[in-house]
Amino acid sequence: QLIDGIKRRAEALAIAHRAPAPKVTVSEGTPPTINTPRLVDRVVPALKQALGADQVEEVEQTMGAEDFGLYGKDGVDTFMFRLGTIPPTRVQQAKTDGKPLPSLHSALYHPDPAPSVKTGVKAMAAAVVGLLPPHPTPAR
Repeated sequence: QLIDGIKRRAEALAIAHRAPAPKVTVSEGTPPTINTPRLVDRVVPALKQALGADQVEEVEQTMGAEDFGLYGKDGVDTFMFRLGTIPPTRVQQAKTDGKPLPSLHSALYHPDPAPSVKTGVKAMAAAVVGLLPPHPTPAR
């Protein structure tokens, strides 16, 4: 019903404005992003070691859509993590004011650049190093 309603509305608007007939295409949509547990189990300890255990926390699952989920759909192990980029003082102020912080894709989103980049590079480097195979100890 929803798709039929969208098509009717688009066609009616095109007629009303003497525009060409619209083409409404319905696609499969974006698959869920699901972290691969064995990858999470390998990367989280590396993140905790690099950033401090008190700086790494599991967050509640969300129903947001990310095209990153396409990798997992095609069999690639995935682990998508979030990086805190808003200064704690601004987070606390938003809580005090009862106002949500702007989302990542909002024009009003404004991270603290230097610490965000520094922490992001440190986290990604730790994740990569954590995924490297262990080095054998050379015989002497």
